[in-house]
Amino acid sequence: MSKRSVAPGLVLWLFPLVIVAVVGSLLAGIAVLAISMNSATFGVRIALWVVAPLLIAVWVAARQARRFRPEPTEGIEVHPAEHPALWAEVSELAARAETAAPDRVVIVPEVNASVAEAAGHRELTIGLPLLATMTVGELRSVLAHELGHFSGGDTAYAARNMRRLVFLHAVRARAGVLMRWFFTLYARLFAVAAAPDARRAEARADELSLLAAGPTAAADSFRTLYRATIAWSVLEREYVSLFQPAGHRASLSVGLSELLAANAEAIAAAADEAIATETTSFEDTHPPTRDRIARMEAARGTVSDHR
Repeated sequence: MSKRSVAPGLVLWLFPLVIVAVVGSLLAGIAVLAISMNSATFGVRIALWVVAPLLIAVWVAARQARRFRPEPTEGIEVHPAEHPALWAEVSELAARAETAAPDRVVIVPEVNASVAEAAGHRELTIGLPLLATMTVGELRSVLAHELGHFSGGDTAYAARNMRRLVFLHAVRARAGVLMRWFFTLYARLFAVAAAPDARRAEARADELSLLAAGPTAAADSFRTLYRATIAWSVLEREYVSLFQPAGHRASLSVGLSELLAANAEAIAAAADEAIATETTSFEDTHPPTRDRIARMEAARGTVSDHR
């Protein structure tokens, strides 16, 4: 397991001190105001209006964070007996990553792939658009990357960070109008502190993509992902809504493939522009896509999977 930064945890460990400082400052300000107005009753009312909601927010948020548990992914679960070829690839890629194969593989209607640990099971989710548009080599690159997060302990680390974010956002939502801005900034501080670890994890997982699929397929997987995202958006926006009036449901994978084929040049140009103009921030959990593609294409020593 890789070494993690202490920064995200430190931001949370300091949170009680921050709360004490905030409450102390508020009470001091209220006391000065009450003395200047010669009204203790006014001071008590203001304290109850400002400070009490903050303390209640922290208490409720802590309970909510403790109870947080990732839910199993909803989608079409594929089993080894029904899809042996897919499971064979997944198992081989898991072995390359020196980790156990996932307990579940779930197909979801989104342009993405991911891994998670939920209800005691390790899950791999694969977006239907990826299965419909990617070559074998490109899909191996994506799945190797995701399975690499299991071997690096990234899923467990992400679950801990998610619980921390649940806490911070719950405090922000309940802290009241006067204090919401402060906890918005504090949540962003946590995101900035956690982002470097996430970017390093993505870089490690990209190395597994290279080993599993080679530089060409690994780099092309990003371009295909962007093209599929554009086409899937058009398909959902302009065609899926027609299913119900027509009384017939067409194949989404076939529709996506035909949409890409009919508009290949325009979609490819739009995808290339999106990659080239992608903006980044200190909170981003992934390195810029164009930088990842450049690293893939500059890699040597591995043979690309051209299937």
